[in-house]
Amino acid sequence: MTRPGRNDHRSAAIPEQFYESFWRSSRWGGVEPNEDERSRLSAIIDLFTDGDLGERPRILDLGCGRGWLTRALSEYGDVIGTDVVAASVHRARELYPDLSFEQTDLQGLTASRGAESFDLVVSSEVLEHVKNAEKHEFIRGIHQLLRPGGYAIVTTPRGELWDQWREALDWTQPVEEWISEAALDRLAVSVGFSVERRTRAHVYGITRFTRLLTSRAYRAIAQRAGLLGTLSYPWRIYQVVLLRRPGNGGATRGISPP
Repeated sequence: MTRPGRNDHRSAAIPEQFYESFWRSSRWGGVEPNEDERSRLSAIIDLFTDGDLGERPRILDLGCGRGWLTRALSEYGDVIGTDVVAASVHRARELYPDLSFEQTDLQGLTASRGAESFDLVVSSEVLEHVKNAEKHEFIRGIHQLLRPGGYAIVTTPRGELWDQWREALDWTQPVEEWISEAALDRLAVSVGFSVERRTRAHVYGITRFTRLLTSRAYRAIAQRAGLLGTLSYPWRIYQVVLLRRPGNGGATRGISPP
């Protein structure tokens, strides 16, 4: 939802001007992640530290946008950020010159690096910008890039909330085709993944109740009382899913930043 149009298979021309402006905006263009992104990052880290990824895993940030997540993931392994949008890659290189970014799609990655070349693929806020007819190919491409036993983490808005979100906001990005939690599970299983864990992240004020949950006054009270997480979970807009490509057995172990 926050990353427009990183669709590896779209036939129409990519509206580069839109992305150039988006990744330089006050909310989505900074070096540091914003509140929305920090919420997703917390969920991502919580999920992948459950996985058996070894000491220095090979990590792909697929659909990296301006690169904030690539930077966060670089603390845990050897990471590359990729995006099909030239403006995104240019901005990422500008913000994080010490990291590796490439403008390429799934087919290009498979051709240049080979199948089974990553231990972990993270794709955050990309799937909703892939057209429904092309989602199967997109998830299958992620599966092919992972080593047997490797993991993928996908974050995307919950399709169950699309109608409410559309009514609450007056703008959309070039492609907005959300997928429900159940449909994403079915899609992942259909290409050979097992669904290991799922959680949710970030509350948007899309209804009167969620506007209360996101108000500064409520959060100040609820966080002290330990109630915010419990009450807000059903209303969190992002699904965050840990998938595994079956392969190597053995007990799982977490990984920690150096």
